[in-house]
Amino acid sequence: METEKVSSKLDEKIMLKIYDTIRYVNPIEKCSYKESQNNSNSNDSLCFSVWEKNAVCENCISMRAFRENKVIMKLEYSNKRLYMVTAVPVQDELNTNLIAELIRDVTEEHLIASVDLLNEDIAIEKINKLNQELICDPLTKLYNRRFLDERLQYEVAKSCSKNLPMGFIMADIDHFKNINDTYGHPVGDRILIEFSELIKNMVRESDDWIVRYGGEEFLIFISGVDRETLIKKAERIRQRVENNIFCQNDLQINITSSFGLYSGIANEIGDFEKSKVFINYADKALYNSKNTGRNKVSYYSQGELVSSLSRF
Repeated sequence: METEKVSSKLDEKIMLKIYDTIRYVNPIEKCSYKESQNNSNSNDSLCFSVWEKNAVCENCISMRAFRENKVIMKLEYSNKRLYMVTAVPVQDELNTNLIAELIRDVTEEHLIASVDLLNEDIAIEKINKLNQELICDPLTKLYNRRFLDERLQYEVAKSCSKNLPMGFIMADIDHFKNINDTYGHPVGDRILIEFSELIKNMVRESDDWIVRYGGEEFLIFISGVDRETLIKKAERIRQRVENNIFCQNDLQINITSSFGLYSGIANEIGDFEKSKVFINYADKALYNSKNTGRNKVSYYSQGELVSSLSRF
């Protein structure tokens, strides 16, 4: 037992020589419970505040480490300094799942060739490109399913703790296979890109996000909205798509899209599988729209599927 205590102290001393900061993070609630820096302890309320950010990190490696139960690393840039961040799954004495974040300043170690770290624009562009490649769909530049897996539990926890409604919109381009078969896949890809840009311009950049969920299927998350507001939002997107002319070379193509909605407040944080039920509700509503004529908005409410026939 005494040997274990000595070994523990030795490990801590060694770790603090390797890393500038060692802290423990709850990846779901985005809280930093304690931080060890130069042999001193402090407490943070928001884990992303250490990077001088006012929003949750898009590429949250602590959530990925938590979900996959393995060590994950990334580069982060802040205040003209470059940091290597390592997220390690651990358990505290209360058997609570936490992530140890080990942070080291690697500005002088030349991990990225030809980067002038004093040129903030260039440095941020390089770091963002590395991180965005992990969580973004390469064609549409929207978020991918990995981002969804990492972000959804946080949104559920926020909804539960703040009694804040979450809005989910599943969107699908109608008869997309016919577009590929008629005009070819390059035209289909261009329509996917333009469709993505269109819906991205209709959501808030700070609170909302969009995932390319499947080939021509998209998940739009709208924070803090009730069902009626969500219906109006989806209907505006539907009308915008219907009235838009998608151009590719000499082609001018009109398309329509179908939507499935769900809005609700989480009553427990739960695990990831439970939190996916909100998406399943929106997905059921989407299939109701597709099976009852397409180019419409449907919503899921209290176990029932309802088509919204009103045009706002």
